[in-house]
Amino acid sequence: MSKYPHVVELANAIKPSVKIDPETGIGEVTGKHYIEHLPDGITEDTVTRLNEYDATFAAAVTRAVGEVSVDLCAVNKDLAKTTVTCPMGGQDKLKTVFNRTTTRPGERDEKTGERPTITTHADMVTSIDKHADHHVGALRESKEFVKSCWQKQNNNSN
Repeated sequence: MSKYPHVVELANAIKPSVKIDPETGIGEVTGKHYIEHLPDGITEDTVTRLNEYDATFAAAVTRAVGEVSVDLCAVNKDLAKTTVTCPMGGQDKLKTVFNRTTTRPGERDEKTGERPTITTHADMVTSIDKHADHHVGALRESKEFVKSCWQKQNNNSN
């Protein structure tokens, strides 16, 4: 018996929509479960507006961090990278990484088969980390349930 019946109910609604390619292991959840199961009082419009604000906020933080990082790199020629986190509420945070210089392989030349090295300056990556901080128990229980399913499927072996 779960301490979190609402999680079990939602999981049971989502499970039929989980599609995973058995060869690649890559999949998706089809349908609009997130929107269809929003708590009372929260609408799709609210979610859309919050997502738009998150995107605007991420762009603004990226710009601000980038400007400060460029100035800092001008002062400290040995500084290769800055990593800045910004709280967003609860334990959610935005993380912005500024790399002075990044190198990566370019696209393969069809004639020679060679891949040139591409060097980029002031390369930035921004991500939003969402944490289920107020549902840690529900998340832990869900993970333990999956482990018990694994053990049953594999006759209690690793």
